[in-house]
Amino acid sequence: MCFSAWAKRSATNSWRMGMIMTAYNKVNGFYAPESLDLLQTIVRGEWGFTGLFITDYDGEGSAVAKVRAGANLLMSGAQSEFDELLAALKDKTLSEQTLDANLVYLLNLKLHSPRASGHVPTMKPDLAAHARVARETAMEGMVLLKNASHTLPLLGVKTVAVFGKMSYFLVHSGTGSGTVRSSAYAVSVNAGLKAVGYRVLPELEAPYLAFNKTIIADNLVPDYFIDPAEKTTRTDTSRSPILNARCSNTCVKHSMPRARRWWWS
Repeated sequence: MCFSAWAKRSATNSWRMGMIMTAYNKVNGFYAPESLDLLQTIVRGEWGFTGLFITDYDGEGSAVAKVRAGANLLMSGAQSEFDELLAALKDKTLSEQTLDANLVYLLNLKLHSPRASGHVPTMKPDLAAHARVARETAMEGMVLLKNASHTLPLLGVKTVAVFGKMSYFLVHSGTGSGTVRSSAYAVSVNAGLKAVGYRVLPELEAPYLAFNKTIIADNLVPDYFIDPAEKTTRTDTSRSPILNARCSNTCVKHSMPRARRWWWS
């Protein structure tokens, strides 16, 4: 959650914000969705937010603590969370009244949804308009360094050195809803520079490209990070076995594979 004027304006529904997703990290010793002070005192009390709190997927922490703090929708709804809540209800450490109070926000969201008012989607979205909005949003969200010495644009430079495996293999989306993407609008740093006429040092380009190709071929990069146009580089196009790794093969409890963590680093 962002403690800023923008976040406050969003939360107070001047932009009709209906839902806030809580963060994975801890705030003052508690995971964000477990923090009564964050959810109730600040966001609902001070900011006047009346929408729904949804947790980010498969985060750490206690399901009971999240419900007590006012989280309304626990994602992705693991069986362990259900079992924890049911046990707490049975031993009276969690009251049904608390659950009912949380449920009200979920019902309000549904009752005020376009579908509840009879809206029927056309299933024909204006993709060109959506692309323009996405581009504008990305531009407005960028943080640029000061260009006081006019370093950019590059003048009189034709050859550049490009460092880092991500410069040659663009991870342009995350997981979950972040996989809604189009390779038509994605280009790596390396490819982008070459497309506008720069020469990338081959002494760097060749080993980086070879390294990335090997990692992809060995299925150390989960499928959801592979651009559809690049999937033919895999020697095995089946779903990566790393995606099915159990907790014994993960870096953190909620399924962050070692190779995936390493690839991001």
